[in-house]
Amino acid sequence: VSREPPPPPERLGFSGSETLAQLLDLLRRGTDEAASKAAAVLAAQAASSADEARRIVLGDGIAQLLLRLRLGCGATSACDPATEHAAHALVSIGDNIEHQDALTQAGALPAAVALLDRGATTTLREAAAALVGNLAIKNPPNQAALVAAGALPPLVRLLRDGEPTAKEQGCFALWNLACRNTANEAAALAAGAVEPLVAMVKAGAPAAREEAAGALMNLAAHVEAKAAIVRAGAVAPLVKMLGDGDGMAEQAAGALMNLASSHPAGAATSSASLITLVLSALSLSVVAERLGLAFTSTSHGLRSSSTSMSYPYTSK
Repeated sequence: VSREPPPPPERLGFSGSETLAQLLDLLRRGTDEAASKAAAVLAAQAASSADEARRIVLGDGIAQLLLRLRLGCGATSACDPATEHAAHALVSIGDNIEHQDALTQAGALPAAVALLDRGATTTLREAAAALVGNLAIKNPPNQAALVAAGALPPLVRLLRDGEPTAKEQGCFALWNLACRNTANEAAALAAGAVEPLVAMVKAGAPAAREEAAGALMNLAAHVEAKAAIVRAGAVAPLVKMLGDGDGMAEQAAGALMNLASSHPAGAATSSASLITLVLSALSLSVVAERLGLAFTSTSHGLRSSSTSMSYPYTSK
C-alpha cells in the first residue's frame, strides 16, 4: 500500500516578541519574511553593544548565522534578504577580537571568502570584506588561511568594481591580510592589488584614501611591491596626503617611509620620483622621531557593521 509522503513542516512566522533562541530558530525554520526579519533583529542587536554581541555568541548564534549564509546563498542562486542581515550580524560580532577564535572554529573563514566571491550584491561583498578584515587582524594563521581559501582575487575585483564603501572595506581587508606577512604581501602583489590601491589613493573618497594608504604601507614592506607601487605612481598622491592631517597623513607617511626603506633605485619610473620619495622619507623620519612613531607593518582596528535597528527588541 502506497503512502502519501508526510507534509513538510510548517514554516514559522515572525511576531516581534521572540527570545534569542526563537530568533535563531527562525533563521532555519521561518518563512522567508520571518527569517529576514529575525536576521535583521539579530544584526541590530549585534551592532548595538559588545554585551549584545556576546549574548548572541553565547547563545550559539555564530553557528546559526553561518548556516543562514549557506542556506541563503546557493552555488547557483542569488542570496536571499536574510543573508545580508546575517552577514552584518557576523561582522559586528567580529568587531570584538575576543570572538575571533569562535568565528574561526565555527567555519567563518571559508564562509566569508565564499560570500566575498559570489555575493549577489556589492553590499554583501562589502560585509564579507569587513568580516575578512576582522578575522585577519593580528592573526597570522587566519591571514594564511584566508589567502589560501582564495580571498585575494575577489578582493581585488571589489577594489576595481565595487561601490565606494565596498572599496573601503576591501582596503581594510588587504591592510590586515598583509600585516607582517611576507607571503601575503607577495600574493597580494601577484593578484594585482597595487594598481587599484594606488588609483584609490589618487582619486578615492577621503576614508577610502586612508584605507588604501594603510594597505600600501603594509605591502611596501615587500621589496618587489615597493617597485610596483612606485611605478604605479603612488609617490605624488601619498606626498599630497601628508597635508591632510590625522589618519590620512599618518598612513601616507608610513607608506612613504616603507617605500624609501631599502628602495631599489632602478624601480622608480623617473629620477624625480625617487628624489621626491627620498626627500619625503628624510623629512618624515624627523617627524617620526619627534612623535615617537614607528612606521612598519601595522594592523588596522576592528571593523563594525553599522545597521539600522529595523525592529524593536528586548534582551531575553
